[in-house]
Amino acid sequence: MKTIKPIILCLCFLCLLVVFSLCTNDNEEDITETSTCDTINVNYNTIAVIFDAYCLNCHNSNKTDKEGIILDSYENLKASITNYDEVLKSIKHESGVKEMPLFGSKLEDCKIAIIEAWVNKGMPEK
Repeated sequence: MKTIKPIILCLCFLCLLVVFSLCTNDNEEDITETSTCDTINVNYNTIAVIFDAYCLNCHNSNKTDKEGIILDSYENLKASITNYDEVLKSIKHESGVKEMPLFGSKLEDCKIAIIEAWVNKGMPEK
């Protein structure tokens, strides 16, 4: 009986070791790297989600920190991206332009790629 207890304890310990070794330590960056970035099926609805989340606090019809950059509707967005190079440089945080979003982190590469794809496709509404 005394020899069975240490064996059971060792088996329990081994089982726990196996269970914990199966756990992974994925972080958000690892998970998003393996996910796909759809730059094929882009339209205004795809873009609006990005601009709603990162831009509309400042660039809306009621307030705009930069004259002419209003992003709260398809018509306003399309009219505002007449100088696409400046907008792209801003969201990529390139030198020579004000980084956008202002006081925020640079958008993820996928979001930037989606915006580029949308503009390159002629800024489709649907």
